[in-house]
Amino acid sequence: ADFMQYSAKAPINLISMWALIEHVRDPKAYLEKAYSLLEKEGWIALATPNIQSFSAKLKGAKWRYYIPPFHITYGNPESLTKLLNSAGFEVKKTVTHFRPIAFFSNGSRSLKLYQKNKLFRVAIKVALSPLKLFSERFHWGETIEIYAQKK
Repeated sequence: ADFMQYSAKAPINLISMWALIEHVRDPKAYLEKAYSLLEKEGWIALATPNIQSFSAKLKGAKWRYYIPPFHITYGNPESLTKLLNSAGFEVKKTVTHFRPIAFFSNGSRSLKLYQKNKLFRVAIKVALSPLKLFSERFHWGETIEIYAQKK
């Protein structure tokens, strides 16, 4: 069923858009639809890749979350906050997640090694731990979670 055609019998208190917003051409329309379905102080939770992430800047078009034509809309914490505000929401919490796997190109030998070899995976995580601290503090993580409430 298409979310944009959905109608609820009663207002909803939470709508989750996990790994959705990057796939739609008009994310504001989806947020406005969510707003219309939510109860007075209802919540929306969304997660999406973060175009502001350290790995996105480093990898450019080889970033693992750059997947045209499947991912067509990209955002960062600031742009998503503005978008949510414009649709009538107030952002209550923003979190980004640092994922070392984002530094590997899809299909690469190093990605396969990272996925299969626990020792290599631990070594990479240790080597990147300082970057993880900065990334999560300054919202440079690869993915964003945002929790917002209907105003």
